[in-house]
Amino acid sequence: MFAPVPEPPNVFAEEPARPMSRPGADLTSSLALSVRLVWRRKMALLGLVALALTMAFLYLRQVTPLYTATATVMIETRRTQVAPIAEVLGGLSSNQFVVEGEVEVIRSRALAEQVIDRLHLLQHPHFNPDLAAPRGPGLLAMLNPLNWLPADWRSAMSEAASNTRRDSELPMPVEAEIKEDPLKARAARILMASLVTQNSRMSPVVDINVTAPSPQLSAAIANAIADQYLLTQLEAKYNAVQRATRWLNDRITELRREVESTETAVESYRRKHNLFDLDRGPVITQQLGELNSQLLTAQAKRSEAEVRYERARQQVKSSKGGAALIEVLNSPVIHSLRATEAEIRREFSDLSTRYGAQHPKIITLQASLREIEEKIRGEADRIISSLANEVEIARAREQAIEKNYNELKGQISIQNEAQIELRALVREAEASRSLYEAFLARFKETDTQRDMQNADARVLSRAAIPREPSSPRSTLILIVAGLTAAMLGLVLIFALEELDHGFRSASQTEAALGIPVLGLVPEVKAKQSADVIAKNIFEIPTSSFAEAIRTVRSGLDLSDPSRPPRLVMVTSAQPNEGKSVMAYSIAAQGAQSLGRSVLLIDADLRKPSLHEIAAMDVGPGVGDYLNGEAPLEACIRPDPRCPNLRVMTGGRGLRNAADMFDDRRFHSLLDEAASLYDQVVIDTPPLLAVSDARSLLGRVDRVLFVVRWARTKREIVGAAISVVERTRSAGASLVLSRVDIRKHASYGYGDSGQYYKAYRRYYTS
Repeated sequence: MFAPVPEPPNVFAEEPARPMSRPGADLTSSLALSVRLVWRRKMALLGLVALALTMAFLYLRQVTPLYTATATVMIETRRTQVAPIAEVLGGLSSNQFVVEGEVEVIRSRALAEQVIDRLHLLQHPHFNPDLAAPRGPGLLAMLNPLNWLPADWRSAMSEAASNTRRDSELPMPVEAEIKEDPLKARAARILMASLVTQNSRMSPVVDINVTAPSPQLSAAIANAIADQYLLTQLEAKYNAVQRATRWLNDRITELRREVESTETAVESYRRKHNLFDLDRGPVITQQLGELNSQLLTAQAKRSEAEVRYERARQQVKSSKGGAALIEVLNSPVIHSLRATEAEIRREFSDLSTRYGAQHPKIITLQASLREIEEKIRGEADRIISSLANEVEIARAREQAIEKNYNELKGQISIQNEAQIELRALVREAEASRSLYEAFLARFKETDTQRDMQNADARVLSRAAIPREPSSPRSTLILIVAGLTAAMLGLVLIFALEELDHGFRSASQTEAALGIPVLGLVPEVKAKQSADVIAKNIFEIPTSSFAEAIRTVRSGLDLSDPSRPPRLVMVTSAQPNEGKSVMAYSIAAQGAQSLGRSVLLIDADLRKPSLHEIAAMDVGPGVGDYLNGEAPLEACIRPDPRCPNLRVMTGGRGLRNAADMFDDRRFHSLLDEAASLYDQVVIDTPPLLAVSDARSLLGRVDRVLFVVRWARTKREIVGAAISVVERTRSAGASLVLSRVDIRKHASYGYGDSGQYYKAYRRYYTS
């Protein structure tokens, strides 16, 4: 009665050798799949990167940026030539230990306190935390477990710690001469902690690095330390001079301060009014002349561009022939296109004498001529647009030069007024400096040592104001956080992909199971009720769902072209795979489109559902027929929406549903149905859920196995397929059901679902 049952393929057999692919094809395919995998889970990757960047940003907001400025000092060694003063004011030795000693002087607490007094650092919150404004708890403070305690507990703990510190202090009285200011001592410790000196053992050059929360402050402190170090050396020499020079020394100190004050006033005024060179006037005037020349040149270029653009636009607009267009635009592309056009026209002329106007070659040549004309017009528009852009660029350049010209004219006027006051300040500074130099010369007369007032070091380079913070390095932290999160995200994406045990494409399924996949049936957006299924099958035959069912049905018919299967068993590995919907859809589509007489049998008596999908009442069905409670004619009823479709529902129940498929009446029912109907579709229970349908595997012509896309585990499907193979049943085919087409297209497995965006316009929603 039935066709010979083909030998089913072994799921666990070794996959046959495939033809060798071209070099690099596997690498390209793997790379493409990896890119699609990352793109599919891009939101998780972007979310992880955004979270990492947010945390890094919050950390950076909580951390105070620090700036490091560097001043360079070179310790000089000098030889004295006059005694006995040379014995008092002799220079430093070239011994490296002496250089290291001078480095310790730079790092000394005494020098730090002098710098604090010089720059009034006790008025800065960084060196005097008592002046800092109270801040709310930051991110790091909120993460501190101690801050989770109640406020009264933290207060008690703080008071106990304060009592402990007071008890540990020395109770003995401190001599007046060794008492110190606690604020200055704390500021000195902070300054010493922020000071780092670097010295090569083979060089007397010392780098003074100062780190502070302000770039201006760090540069000022570094320069002040260098200056104060030099000043300390000078003061040491001055203290060694005899009492006779003390008055001159004091006077020199006062004059030095006055000179510094006047020069500072000059420099401040220069900085305020940007007057660093009194001879800058001629330079600015020369710049003004250059800008004027540039402005005239820019105006000429702008006018030339406007004329060229307008002339080209008018001539292109008025030109009617192709030769005129080529002559106006002088474009190599248009020349090439016109040459191609001439060649096609010659070919068109030759072919038109031999063929008619409707010949495919004639039509193709006509289309090529139209395409070339479109390209010529597009190239002409592009050239005109390029000329218009040149006009805009020339106009913008002219405006920018004109703006700079006007600004420079204003600067000249302002600087002329400011230089009057600057010259007065310079004269005052020069007078102070002259007085200072006079006293200094008088002081030098008291000593035969020429260089006794020179320090044993000099500043090679003063500290510049740093432009970027030395810590934290915000850009580096953000880059590292983003890259780390991205790498972790990629690892997470590939880990999630490895943990994905569902089937997502036909090629993947066939490679794993070795059985053909007839198609991918999309998920219906609405709930898969009877109305939705019927609407897609009967009312919208061009919907994607109906097309997928038509593809599956065609695959069943072509599984044995000489004898299409009459008994088709639809089953699955476990419930909720969509097998009942698949069985009804295949039967309804075959009866509706091909006019076949189809019988649909609901053999899932434990959980019948075909009567709901067919919009029928339970009525008499398989259970009633097998129990002998209703004749066969009463149990087979027509579908109200498709006259050629007959439905045999599950009925009102069966005493022992497990033995239904071994019942002779059921086998006789199948034989009689196969002789009366063009096709019989049987909806059976899941193979792994119950054993009811296993005895039916050898009775049908084809087994249609339904697997839910991306949900059913591969191990479960493999176990169910092995059951089909062990029974020596008819050939089996597989269908992936409830497919999310949009997601499937992003996987890029190469089957038809990948090109959903390209062919979805052929479907009706």
